[in-house]
Amino acid sequence: MKIKLSVIIPTINRYNDLLNTVNDLMRQNFKDFEIIIIDQTDNINEKIVSQIKSNSITNYILSNVKSASAARNIGIIESKGDILLFLDDDVIINDKEYLSYFISNLKDTSISGIVGPIIDINTKTVRDIRHKWSHNKHWGWLFFPRNYTEECTINDGGAGNLCVRRKHTLEIGGMDENFVKGAHREESDFNHRYTKKFGWYLFDPRCSLIHIGRQTGGVRSWNKSVKTKAQHHFDGAFYFIFKDVKIKHYPVHLFATLFFFFYRKEIIRRPDLAIVTFLKLIRGIFNGLILLKNGPKYITQ
Repeated sequence: MKIKLSVIIPTINRYNDLLNTVNDLMRQNFKDFEIIIIDQTDNINEKIVSQIKSNSITNYILSNVKSASAARNIGIIESKGDILLFLDDDVIINDKEYLSYFISNLKDTSISGIVGPIIDINTKTVRDIRHKWSHNKHWGWLFFPRNYTEECTINDGGAGNLCVRRKHTLEIGGMDENFVKGAHREESDFNHRYTKKFGWYLFDPRCSLIHIGRQTGGVRSWNKSVKTKAQHHFDGAFYFIFKDVKIKHYPVHLFATLFFFFYRKEIIRRPDLAIVTFLKLIRGIFNGLILLKNGPKYITQ
């Protein structure tokens, strides 16, 4: 059976990287796919956009709602493929069989989705053996990057290299748009709802890409200070805990949250930044509870 794939890429002000990512996709040996780009940039680079749109398979959509989750939901709605592949706008794909690996895996209807390794361009760290704690089905995913060479099943994956079935995605309502501006844990919320209903993902080391991680642009760059995380990340972290985590697992999730927000050399060296971060955290708890009370914002069919 022939399967068509929709590649969904939200972007904000990363045109050169985006063009390179699209070019990498165009060099793939698998050809039965479309590219859906959701551009949330205020000042459009018309020259590069015209280059990206010059191929016949790219659907280029402009959106004035600056949110990774909202952009992905637009891509989900507009997609024509049975399979959806979520990518970031600044990735490097060297293997020309990259898309073929996803398609060959998902011909097995018992597989709900595929997660591929996201390799940091600076460290290029790859682990041959998973850490033994990463096997914990409740919280192992919190602490260990998915950059190992071992094929396995997992229940979480970054939306920068995640492949799922469109039918299943629509059934759970897509992304929760309460995770505004690419808030912390937005992908995890989607993944845990998805895998709880349809089964765990297959982690395939072959589906590997390199993540550039530019400091400027991108769907998560909303902080005026590089020294502390933006408030919406605190809101997302606690909204996820309240919404998706069982109370008995709160301690390990709270530890992971504190580690994420406080384990930064600037904060360790400067008490004033630690106080600012703590106040954001308290506010995040209250905002998370408000979001929980108001209910999720899913795709409505």
